[in-house]
Amino acid sequence: MRAGALASVLLLAGCTGVADLEETRRPLAAEESAIVRTKSDEALAAKDWKAAWEQEAEAGADRGRLEAIFLASLVADAGPYEDMHKRLVAKFGGLSADAMARAVRLANEAEGKREWKRAADVLILVAEDAPRYRQVWELYQRVDTKSAPDVLHRIQDARTVWEEEKKIEEKKKAAKSGEGK
Repeated sequence: MRAGALASVLLLAGCTGVADLEETRRPLAAEESAIVRTKSDEALAAKDWKAAWEQEAEAGADRGRLEAIFLASLVADAGPYEDMHKRLVAKFGGLSADAMARAVRLANEAEGKREWKRAADVLILVAEDAPRYRQVWELYQRVDTKSAPDVLHRIQDARTVWEEEKKIEEKKKAAKSGEGK
């Protein structure tokens, strides 16, 4: 993730993000889906992450293909991977075990290069235990003292964003329950 922009990116993700997987789409015929998936593959090869996602969402929103697009964007540290993750969690309840393992491997590779902030950002993004962030705290224990403040700030910023998102969700639920009265 881009340095220090986690909170801003997450707050803006809803405005500039990728296709919502919960939206109803006009079904495509099998041969049409295959054609659209070819375009998705072409966009993925061209590293046009958003276009690849959009085309796959139209072609049928296959979980494995969407996760592959998300992971390619995450590996490249480019594109709207934060919003892709958010959409995957909303649709499927989280990443598949394989996709999670690949994301953790990416964080481990970053750690091996002593790219502590990148490793922390990846682990925060895919954490299933927010706001606890167990894996990020385990990383923090291995971080050199020079990088420790940056990783700690990332954890704290992630917790702040998580708390803000929960407040927004609660307000939406309260407003929705008030509409029925």
